[in-house]
Amino acid sequence: MIDYHDPFIAVVPNTREHAALAGRRSVSLTTEAIAGYDAVLIATDHDTVDYPALVAAARLVVDTRNVCGRARIESDKVVKT
Repeated sequence: MIDYHDPFIAVVPNTREHAALAGRRSVSLTTEAIAGYDAVLIATDHDTVDYPALVAAARLVVDTRNVCGRARIESDKVVKT
């Protein structure tokens, strides 16, 4: 299962390049939801996301923005790319 969370894009609009994604809805970042995923990918740094709670709930975090490093979140679950 692949989902996304974005506080600024609640629903993916229809586009020529990604028509298959149209209509997908942003999911809430609850502890239960995060724990249900094999991995969480941080692709954008949003101020509204509670990154310490996200890391605590996740099995694996792939951090492409160095959010965890800047927030001084240290965990074996975080992979910086």
